[in-house]
Amino acid sequence: MAVCSRSSSLRRKKLKLNLLLKMGDVIKMRVYLVAPQSGASMDFPGFMNGYTQFYGPGKQQNLPTRSAIQVAGLADPGCLAEVEAARP
Repeated sequence: MAVCSRSSSLRRKKLKLNLLLKMGDVIKMRVYLVAPQSGASMDFPGFMNGYTQFYGPGKQQNLPTRSAIQVAGLADPGCLAEVEAARP
């Protein structure tokens, strides 16, 4: 699933997951993050800010394994993040 807005990335992920499974069903998450400017680093703190809205203390306790990978770009040049979620 490609996400084109950092502010709504995990909200959209949750909407898509609601169609298929619950957040606790996700066992593996791979996130591709594009650096917003050439030479800059990916916005990992921004990703974690969104991630912890759904996973962590007081929320979903079944945490998926996760990887965050910086990439040069995605298929849609307007997107800054793509999330792959796997279930058993």
